[in-house]
Amino acid sequence: MSLYQRRQKNISKLSEQDLKYSCRYEDSWHYKYKDNNEIYIGGIASELNEGDIIIVFSQFGEVIDINMPWNNERDEHKGFCFLTYKDPRSCVLAIDNFNGIELNGKTLTVDHSESQEQKNIEQTIGKFIIQKPHN
Repeated sequence: MSLYQRRQKNISKLSEQDLKYSCRYEDSWHYKYKDNNEIYIGGIASELNEGDIIIVFSQFGEVIDINMPWNNERDEHKGFCFLTYKDPRSCVLAIDNFNGIELNGKTLTVDHSESQEQKNIEQTIGKFIIQKPHN
């Protein structure tokens, strides 16, 4: 099982748990990302472009930006992108509805994209927790 398949499966499990236990939004795994309006979309078929992704994902909210990295050597996108919604709540809808679906023969992985600030906070907390006290 590839890294993308494991990630897609884990996201699906988290969303299923939220539904199973009818948890409040504040108790959902999504709540950590409540102020982040960007999502990661992986597993994008090579024949799809930015416009195609915007059309598909705009059904859950207004898309204000998309960043689809390009592979100059192969003259195609790299198979993933970062999409920004106007409203962070649109991210939850997109993730819960599109993670694991097949689009043009490839399975999408859709997840919250952590901001650099969030990554820095988590790294700092991780270092703090991992460090042993001095004796």
